Amino acid sequence: MKNQNLAFFILLFTTFSNLSGQNIIINNKPEYEPAIVYFTDGTSQRGETKELIDRGRIYITDPLKNFKKIEQRFNMTDKKFQFKTFDQGVITVEIDEVKRVVLNPDSNNNVEVLDLKKIKTIDPKSKEIIETNLTAWVPLRLQGSKMNMYAVNFIGKQPTTGQESLVWTQVYIGNPNEDYVISGIDYNEINLFNIWNIGEIYESNLRIIFKDCPLIIEDIENNSNHDLSKKEIKKYRKELLKKREKLVDSIKKFDEEKRKNLLYKFDSNLFKEPFEKYVKMYNNECQ
Repeated sequence: MKNQNLAFFILLFTTFSNLSGQNIIINNKPEYEPAIVYFTDGTSQRGETKELIDRGRIYITDPLKNFKKIEQRFNMTDKKFQFKTFDQGVITVEIDEVKRVVLNPDSNNNVEVLDLKKIKTIDPKSKEIIETNLTAWVPLRLQGSKMNMYAVNFIGKQPTTGQESLVWTQVYIGNPNEDYVISGIDYNEINLFNIWNIGEIYESNLRIIFKDCPLIIEDIENNSNHDLSKKEIKKYRKELLKKREKLVDSIKKFDEEKRKNLLYKFDSNLFKEPFEKYVKMYNNECQ
């Protein structure tokens, strides 16, 4: 991972930590949409759903002082959802019956794959993978034969101006054949006391997740940058902000919705790319 990616990673999380008193949105789609539900017994059914994940806005008084887990606060842990079938009408589906849901399955560019996974995390002190007792819907972003990457974009909305911006992207990594995923960085464990160690936590987590691939471990060691000084981080931060400003200038000709989506993609990639690099390497080059 390049130094500037880590620097902006820290920049974005620092921005998130200052966003107290904001509304947060997950994929605001309140209407019914086409879906295929894949059940644990191997069957599947077509229909429509709108309650798979809470699509509404949730008021957060202070993201760093809420004692619930992120997955709980953002309603990713719904126990059931409404599913409109073609032959039975609207039925209630319990998540214990479901393995995967594909939204807009016949769309060319708007397909969303949601897997139901247990959430595990890495304790920053013991360096061990631990249970969280949470099961959540996680959107699939990169699929591989040995490792998948999931990611959720959290959008902040200014209550006064209505302006929206990406707050952060939560990444999960897991074997497609397992029933759990691991948080790339568990923001539940990040606070004002260890935020400047986020680079070290990131690299430590990668070593644990990909411990069975010497090629990745070697690459992490060769590109280690957790010991960057604050001065260096600010320097890279400034350079990346200039890059983002150039993007803003280059997309002015587009309508507001397209501009917003392009900026979301730019910002979200800064979170995802460091993990995506090693997920691809694991699938393609590791035994």
